[in-house]
Amino acid sequence: MNIEKILNEVGFNEFISFDLETTGLNSNDNEIIEISAVKFKNGKYHSDLSTLVKPKNEIPKHITKITNITNSMVSKAPSIDDVLDDFIDFTKDNNLIAHNIDFDLGFINKVINNAGKKLNFNSTSDTLSLSRSFLFYLDKFNLEYLSNHFHLNHDNAHRATPDAINTGKIFILIIQHMVKMPVQIFNNINQICQNRELHNNFLYKNMNFFIGNNPDLDNYEKINFFLIRDNVKENKNGNEKYFNQNINSWFKLDGALSKNWKNYSYREAQDSFSNDIYDNFCSKSILVAEAGAGLGKSLAYLVASIKYAKEHNKKIIISTYTKTLQEQLFYKDIPSLIDDLNLDIKAIILKGKNNYISKKKLYKLISNDHLFMSDKDIIECITLTVWSYFTKTGDVEECNGLNRYSLDSIWNKFSYSDYDNSALGDIVSSNKLNNDYYHKIINDMDNSDIIVVNHSLLCIDMNAKKSILPKNSVLIIDEGHNFINSMKNVLTSSISNHGILKLLKSINVVIDSLRSDDYIKINNILTQTIKDCRKMFEYFIANFDDVYENLKFGQSDRLMDYQELELNGLNIDQMLYNLNQLIEQIDTLLNSNNKKHFFLQLIQSQLKDLIIVLQKMTNKDLDIIRWITFTKHSQLNSFKINILESDFKKFIKETLFKNYKSFLMCSATYTINNSFDYFFTKIPLKCDENINVKTNIYKSPFLYSEQAKYYFFNKSIDINSSDYINEVASQISKINKSLQKKVLVLCTSYKQVNAISNSLFNNHSIDKNEILIQTSKFSKKKLLERYIASKSSILVATSTFWEGVDLPGDLLEILFILRIPFGNPSNPYNLHFSNQIESYGGNSFYDMQLPESILKLKQGVGRLIRSDKDSGVCILTDPRLSNSRYGKYIIDELTSNPEFYSHIDEIFNDIDNFLG
Repeated sequence: MNIEKILNEVGFNEFISFDLETTGLNSNDNEIIEISAVKFKNGKYHSDLSTLVKPKNEIPKHITKITNITNSMVSKAPSIDDVLDDFIDFTKDNNLIAHNIDFDLGFINKVINNAGKKLNFNSTSDTLSLSRSFLFYLDKFNLEYLSNHFHLNHDNAHRATPDAINTGKIFILIIQHMVKMPVQIFNNINQICQNRELHNNFLYKNMNFFIGNNPDLDNYEKINFFLIRDNVKENKNGNEKYFNQNINSWFKLDGALSKNWKNYSYREAQDSFSNDIYDNFCSKSILVAEAGAGLGKSLAYLVASIKYAKEHNKKIIISTYTKTLQEQLFYKDIPSLIDDLNLDIKAIILKGKNNYISKKKLYKLISNDHLFMSDKDIIECITLTVWSYFTKTGDVEECNGLNRYSLDSIWNKFSYSDYDNSALGDIVSSNKLNNDYYHKIINDMDNSDIIVVNHSLLCIDMNAKKSILPKNSVLIIDEGHNFINSMKNVLTSSISNHGILKLLKSINVVIDSLRSDDYIKINNILTQTIKDCRKMFEYFIANFDDVYENLKFGQSDRLMDYQELELNGLNIDQMLYNLNQLIEQIDTLLNSNNKKHFFLQLIQSQLKDLIIVLQKMTNKDLDIIRWITFTKHSQLNSFKINILESDFKKFIKETLFKNYKSFLMCSATYTINNSFDYFFTKIPLKCDENINVKTNIYKSPFLYSEQAKYYFFNKSIDINSSDYINEVASQISKINKSLQKKVLVLCTSYKQVNAISNSLFNNHSIDKNEILIQTSKFSKKKLLERYIASKSSILVATSTFWEGVDLPGDLLEILFILRIPFGNPSNPYNLHFSNQIESYGGNSFYDMQLPESILKLKQGVGRLIRSDKDSGVCILTDPRLSNSRYGKYIIDELTSNPEFYSHIDEIFNDIDNFLG
């Protein structure tokens, strides 16, 4: 069936796609500067109403930078009042489409209401929410990303007419996608949307009717659009013939790996490392190992742990920090080992139970509980409904379409919890609902050999009263340098003012439906609690007007103890009193109500968690870091209270050592000057003299002195100046244009990313298609794909590109690093321990900031050489490396043969000759 007929059948043979450009995000304070409405008929462009609009105030410079609309361009344009009637007439009684339609309608409705007029339309549809729901597998959902994904022209992005045209085309493409979906999806969507006025409702109802009457369309080829992965890897026909062989027999030149593993080559350090791991498990010790790049540490610990586990009837737990390594292990390394050697092994990848959707709860929502949810939450539920039909694992990380800002508030209504074993099981008993993914993977764990987890789950499980991971297992902690981050996350609790108020308001919705004899009493307590909290929060925010005044966007952290919180209006004791009263009344309500109410039980549990956090905040005996996060988002001021239990020795002794007597903790970056001392100050593994902790360094097989060159910029220049940015951009441009090679530029902030890329484009005539920038336009995966496919692109990136990026051969021969990656000194954790170091008579810069930056820099430099055949140059442009006293310490950790330059021409020929 062609698209013209489909559009006619679902009521969109004609529609208006519209877009605005504005001076800001707030319809109350900002103005429209361009408006475009594009009419589509039978799936094709028909006509448009488009014009620039003259605002009453000048266009801010940052808006001109985004839209390229200048004050001179709109100086003779009509006012919004002059074009309003034309817009109303053009869109009259039609279907309105926009990307993030609430934003555009907010501005339109504001000016229409001010003019005393009315906008008449048939329906509204939002391509943002549609793409999130029906294209949930994509990495991003902004208009630029979608336009690029569908190969639409987006050269004039952030101009109203091109954006409106692309929005209309994307809408049609999504409809083509939707018509192939099973009718059951739309039955469920219409069930939860009933009696609500939501965007897309008209489309959902018509789509349900259309697909229901055209069963031949129900032929959805899900594998074509969504790589459905399993979370179990098993070789049921494997053998055990290699398990009895010693480690050397696996690695030697004519051994098991040499005969069966593709592209295997013997490395003495890998063989030695694997033997040491095996011996470590046998002696029930702890091995902290630095394994250099290219050593093949994953294969080393897989062989050693499999042999030991099979001999001693144990399971293997492998914990990683990054998703990249986790997926490489589970979807590449482990399957290759199992398949190539035909091993009798079963492996699973396990996430925390809160990662898995419970279909019991989802069906319960569809049947009834949607009545208790807000419109905003229902939109997220639509996405869950679509994704849950296709997923094999139930892991929410597959579903990128969920709004992460909204997820926290609704996900606990759908994820697995202890209630699945009790109250909810009584409420829902239909056999068709017994499809909980978490139960399935836990059952698979019982007879598995290898369990791949992340550090977060490992720490949470160890800290839980009832753990899930099998005890007495063989534990491997890879990317051990990041284990401290997961420890901190598990030991940190946070509550926001909005979160507290939203939780309290959700009680209202539930108890209102019960209307029991206790309703009035609990309602009075609830009303007073909300009133007290709102008053406290407003007073607290007002006391920090200066902070919010300087906070243009984003967030700011400040250490703050309990007394300072009280002095600024947060009476935590009063909050605790009110919340405990609420708990008592909810207990009474639940005990007197014969029908168990899951949502009320869930709220009760959340209230108890909130009380625990507030009690810790007031406990002076605990070793706790307390801080406030001030946040400004869309002119809305808010804050979050955070507490971190900072007794890491206690966690190591009572949690890690208690659960795992022997383990391997490995990484490529532990040591400074061949010493593990700094690492042990962060993770105090040597806190128990009864525990044998061994360390060893396994050198990389790469010949860095022959494969890599390091150049250091030696010039007096202010690194915070535009002159510095232009100088570095000039160097990058010269190297890229002359050598025609790919360049990776690592920055330490998004501000630097934008500054460098703008300078390359504006001052050095680099084709913008050759500059790949880490922004919202592309995901990390898409950026790397475009970079790899190009001939000589420049990739400017930060954060996640400093580690976990593998670009061997000519994919990366030139690496620029802009600045020494010093940590944020105002970060609460850093500030607390800096103060602690200083109080003990130490120097926080040399004892913490400098060694931390060295390790981070090693991670970045490690992107350059990824195989023994690679060669590359690293150009470090931060002049502090050459001109400061501490710079020498850093250089000595990177290379024994540094080369300095004051102008790029001094080293250009040398680089050209070296790379060939």
